[in-house]
Order: sequence, then structure tokens, then C-alpha cells
Amino acid sequence: MREMGEVAFHFLNNQSHFNPEKEEHYYLLWKICSLTIRNQVKKRIKETYKTKFPGGRYYSFMRDGITLNQAMSILLMPLKNN
Repeated sequence: MREMGEVAFHFLNNQSHFNPEKEEHYYLLWKICSLTIRNQVKKRIKETYKTKFPGGRYYSFMRDGITLNQAMSILLMPLKNN
């Protein structure tokens, strides 16, 4: 599982794949950090997300102990159109 997390982290953390305007990208990268034990990066992502998206839809989920079902329900939430 950790190897898959490493692949996912490097894929999403790449400039050509990460879109800093999409809240989902911050949340997914934050979640992937749990799999790869990148606690400092995880903390920075959460802080950046809170600054960039005050009142963002994923902030309340950015806590340790989130279940897979909670994560899946977040990913299935309809995207807001800006």
C-alpha cells in the first residue's frame, strides 16, 4: 500500500498534474501523505489549503482518523462550478 502511495504522491505532486486552483487536489495530496508518512508535508498542505480556500469544502475532513467511507463520500460530492 505504501508503494502505491509513493506513486500517487509523485504523480499528483508533479506540476503538470497538480492544479493549485482545485480544492480536490489539495485534499487528495493531503490524504496521500498519510499513506506515505509525510507528516510535515501533510501539515503544510493543510495550512496552504486553509489559506487559499477559507471555508473550503474539504477542510473539515482534513483530520487524522478519516475513514475510507468518509474519503469516498467526499470524492463523490458534486463539484461546485465557479
